[in-house]
Amino acid sequence: MSEKAGSKRRVDLIKSRIVEHALKVHETVEALRQLFDASLKDPSKVGEYFEKIYVLEHEADKLKRGIISELRLAYLHPIDRED
Repeated sequence: MSEKAGSKRRVDLIKSRIVEHALKVHETVEALRQLFDASLKDPSKVGEYFEKIYVLEHEADKLKRGIISELRLAYLHPIDRED
């Protein structure tokens, strides 16, 4: 396998993980909407939605950290991130 093919495969993997992260964030936002609705209509469900949001946020953070790690391995940037 050529270096270029390996690089393309890594980019495709990163893209798919970005999509997976976006879907997880969307799921989290939907759960947040449900939490707000429950706070007005059925306060007994607020705890359930809060827990769901907590778990989803941690899953999204884990995906994000994986994406950042992959990007660090895939690309060398000569400029410091803070610049």
